[in-house]
Amino acid sequence: MKAFKYSDISLVPQYSDVHSRVDCDTSIKIANHKFKLPIIPANMKSVMDMRLAKWMSDNDYFYIMHRFDRKLSDDVGLANSEDWKTISFSTGVKMADKLEVLNISKSPDLRLDFLTIDIAHGYCNRMKIMLEYIKKRLPNTVVIAGNVTTPDAVISLFNWGADIVKVGIGQGSPCTTKDKTGFTVPMFTATKLCGDCYESQDQFLSGQKIPIISDGGIKYNGDITKALVAGAQMVMAGGMFAACTDSPATSSTINDIPHKAYFGSASAENKGHNNNIEGKLTNVCSNHMTYEQKLNEIKQDLQSSISYGGGSDLSCLKYDKKAVDPIEPLDHFEKYLYDPSYLKVGHNILGFDVYMHGICRRLIGKDPDYNYLPHLIDSLAISKAINQEIDYNPKEDFLQWQYRVLSIRTRKGKNKLIDLCKKYEIPFNVKKLHDALYDIQKNYEVFNKMIWDIEI
Repeated sequence: MKAFKYSDISLVPQYSDVHSRVDCDTSIKIANHKFKLPIIPANMKSVMDMRLAKWMSDNDYFYIMHRFDRKLSDDVGLANSEDWKTISFSTGVKMADKLEVLNISKSPDLRLDFLTIDIAHGYCNRMKIMLEYIKKRLPNTVVIAGNVTTPDAVISLFNWGADIVKVGIGQGSPCTTKDKTGFTVPMFTATKLCGDCYESQDQFLSGQKIPIISDGGIKYNGDITKALVAGAQMVMAGGMFAACTDSPATSSTINDIPHKAYFGSASAENKGHNNNIEGKLTNVCSNHMTYEQKLNEIKQDLQSSISYGGGSDLSCLKYDKKAVDPIEPLDHFEKYLYDPSYLKVGHNILGFDVYMHGICRRLIGKDPDYNYLPHLIDSLAISKAINQEIDYNPKEDFLQWQYRVLSIRTRKGKNKLIDLCKKYEIPFNVKKLHDALYDIQKNYEVFNKMIWDIEI
């Protein structure tokens, strides 16, 4: 299976009835907290500091303060003493991290809204132990855990106690994990796979997905939209914030151009030593914007995305159709499919539809069963036979005859459903074509016209 980066993906505009893009709502609600945007600056030294964390809290933006060279209990105590709106910090999985959590739990007056367990490879036993430890001692804290990059990992972390799972390994620009270890999954595919996970069959039936944060690979504001479309609830980005004029990243001038020193969490610059390095320092050009200006730009671009997506808020970027048990509709469909008293007619039904039916059976653990094929009529085959003047010989097996006609490659005649509707003067709405039920209706009307042009 090919895996996709955000740059491999293009989104198709939809009809919009909003008066102006400025009317579009970019707010997001996470665990009973409402924030202005679904974007999070990366919890990295060169991206986030306490000054910015407080500013983002005061202005209703979500943030995660990094854990490096800091004492969690002191930071949480300071945020409480200043009564921050949102208190969101990071921790690791070492004994020292557990002691900090223990110290916070011993002070019942301390509020900690979000705590992110931030390690390079989150699908591990130490993550499981830390999740269980935190949930036991801080039961009212929303726990974010990562990073992982597979559906199995998302489900496991959720079952271990994570409320939200952070997805992405090796895709950030200062990260060298993919080059040094060979392990990674391009971010659009990783987000798509991990953004469609359910803890249980009951959750699947109710459509309750495990919430994820897509972390890494964001180069442009449009990539934020792509991550949301892929299934993320929120999106984390580093470089675009490190490049801001008021970021904690060190400023420099290279060839008379202002730059910012952006480095990964597993880099020597962050660790202070050269052991197990999987990151690097990158001097990124300053974007000449403050955090406030950059966040406002992201808001405007997301409002445009919502408008192009055909909605009025971020929900238009989600495919949240209520899930149903796939076995039930398939059983209902096959009741007619395998009944020889019914004649099944479809356009290219012997190609794509038969192929997809076989896949559906495999997905629910059944072997493909093609006993229904003799009862199918493919209107594409009939159309090609009419255009090429190929008669049907009753002595030939009808199914084999259809496949023989379909295998003929020719430019003669137009055989698409839209062309057949025009040929037989059947009214149609071009905007509805490719809607399954509408296509079935139009195909039935076409077939009733075609049978007068050929004997079968």
